[in-house]
Amino acid sequence: MKRESGFTLLEVIIVIALLGILAGIAIPNYLGFQDQAKVSAARQSLHSLRTYLEIYRGDFKDYPEVIAVSGPNRGSLFTVSPCSYLSSEEWDKILAGFYENTFTYERQEEGASYQITAQAKDREHTTLTATPGWINP
Repeated sequence: MKRESGFTLLEVIIVIALLGILAGIAIPNYLGFQDQAKVSAARQSLHSLRTYLEIYRGDFKDYPEVIAVSGPNRGSLFTVSPCSYLSSEEWDKILAGFYENTFTYERQEEGASYQITAQAKDREHTTLTATPGWINP
């Protein structure tokens, strides 16, 4: 009697089960690393925005009243007259780190301070807050 070579059904089922277990372990870890990277990208975008705000404050001794997030003057920092510090490409890079490409900016203490709030693009939409000396979390 000639014996045929190949895999039995049991061997195939065991291999599929092992692959399923490995995928069940690897996929959540991968997604967790992706989320951490997206929070880091949002934090970097906030850091870049803070840098431009400090340059602005160096020029005008005050933080801007408003930052235009969209529209014809997007990326402009305003006091009395518009003064753009960011090119369109730089502005797009900053906004790319935030969920829905937006953030909120609030000038505080009559221009002596500010607070920026943005959400990261991770699955939980982690909220980040930036002030002149701090980014939380």
